Amino acid sequence: MNVERLEDAIDGLESRLVASFSRELHEFRESLTAEIDKLNERVRDLERHVEVRDGVIDQLTDDLRQSRADITALQTRVEDAEINSRLPCLIFSADIDRAHRLPGANHRIIVRFVRSGEGSLRDRIMTRRMELKGKDLYVNESLTKMRGLIFRSLLAAKREKKVYTVYSRGGQVFFKQEQYGTGKRVDSLEQVRRLGYTVLER
Repeated sequence: MNVERLEDAIDGLESRLVASFSRELHEFRESLTAEIDKLNERVRDLERHVEVRDGVIDQLTDDLRQSRADITALQTRVEDAEINSRLPCLIFSADIDRAHRLPGANHRIIVRFVRSGEGSLRDRIMTRRMELKGKDLYVNESLTKMRGLIFRSLLAAKREKKVYTVYSRGGQVFFKQEQYGTGKRVDSLEQVRRLGYTVLER
């Protein structure tokens, strides 16, 4: 009889323990599920904020890019207007094939025109470049290495008062010995020597 009561008591205790564990486990799972739901909602909320912020950043980036493009275009227009205010003839962007700044402190710009030769805008600028005197704008023709050396050698002769002036036109080098003399073309360093002028070192 005592054994049966003991077994019944053990069975009852096991049932109560299982029920208690089951209830506590259920409550823990519900609590954990609720916490996970809160965390998931927080993550979704953060993701929404990130998306909104990313959208704002993308918009600001686009605005900045557009502002830079507008500033560049405005600077180009200002430079065009400033150059045209000094030049004796009007230049449009369609007249220029390409142009870029050269390194150095004097801010030189090298320009290739769409057309060259007699009657072209390039020719008109080169012909009238002396009108730029006093306007802080200097136009020089880009010469080949040899013709550049010819030009510099004749320029040295001019500084020594041996020639009146030196100039280039259409990629060729000319000089005048007298103010009202005829321009003579010089095509070689040997010709410079024959004329009695010193050829500068390369």
